[in-house]
Parts: sequence; C-alpha cells; structure tokens
Amino acid sequence: MPFTIYTDHKPLVPLFASKELAKLPTRIQRFLLRVARYGPDVIHVPESNQIVADARSRAPSSSPNEKACSSQKKSRLWLNNPSSPCPLPQLN
Repeated sequence: MPFTIYTDHKPLVPLFASKELAKLPTRIQRFLLRVARYGPDVIHVPESNQIVADARSRAPSSSPNEKACSSQKKSRLWLNNPSSPCPLPQLN
C-alpha cells in the first residue's frame, strides 16, 4: 500500500531513501522498518510552495485581516474534508 509524503523538512528525503540502516541510530532504524512495509515515497516541497500549512504548527496572528480569514477558511475546509472515503489502517 504505497503512499506519498509531501514535506518541507528536506532531511527526511535522504533518510527515507537510505539503504544503509546500520549507520542510523537504533530509534530511526525501528521507525523506518515499521514504515517500510507501506512503501512511502518522500517528496520535498519548499515551504513557499505549500498551499495549506499545518494549522497546529503556526501561531495565530493577534489581529486577523481579511486575507488571513480567507486562508483560515480554506485551511479548515482542506483539513476537515477527507481525500478518500477509504479509511487507512492504524499504524502501530
């Protein structure tokens, strides 16, 4: 069940592409082995090209303006609408 991860964290790309697990810390090895069965493809997308940023990681502005309100509405629509009606199995 392959899937694609779009991230603005560039160091994740070579980490997921690494074939030499022995050189990585044990914690990262365990994580990569657990995720490997799903066949992720990691693609770097610069922050400037991100359409909707993760709302939980951004501090709210103290005085919202019209542009911010419009952006927040789009974010809520994007975050609340599933992209597929099929649920994914929970990762353990």
